[in-house]
Amino acid sequence: TVDISLRLGIDLAKNVFELIQVKDRSTVVFNKRLNREQLTALVMKLPPQRIVMEACATSTWWAQIFSAVQHEVFLIAPQHVRAYRQGQKNDRTDAHAIIEASFNPKFNPVPIRSPYQQELAALNNHRDRIKGERTRLANQMRACLGEFGIVVPKSLHKLRAAVPTLIESAVPQALKALLQTQYEALCQQ
Repeated sequence: TVDISLRLGIDLAKNVFELIQVKDRSTVVFNKRLNREQLTALVMKLPPQRIVMEACATSTWWAQIFSAVQHEVFLIAPQHVRAYRQGQKNDRTDAHAIIEASFNPKFNPVPIRSPYQQELAALNNHRDRIKGERTRLANQMRACLGEFGIVVPKSLHKLRAAVPTLIESAVPQALKALLQTQYEALCQQ
């Protein structure tokens, strides 16, 4: 069972993590600065308790690891943590702010995603990036053609259909190789 009187706040980072553990909100049990391996080893040894972290790129992964050993994990949105930071922004003040924010009765934790939800999010992010690149390339091609008075409708399908003919006839010689390269890139997306 989770000891609700204990709370561990972790400021996540790539390699060095700042931790603060409190008991009954007012008593600091420890402040520590640990590397990845030390963090994992420490949390595995601690009795089940509430662990709070700021929601970030790695927080879901850590939450899954800590939940697997019976800790109760909560993620806090960055804007809620920011409101509790006192002094200069650094790892220690962030860890303290995470702990303080977690005691706000109005705070709604950020949901911890399942591995499947993480996969879907990664795929959607990748898809959005590809769509953005394709849109930028199409707009760049239209702008370049527009410099020579050639207007292509704002349909990706119509742009793809028009470019081969334009390369053969309407485009200045110096532009043909560039447009061909852009066209090939556009067709691959």
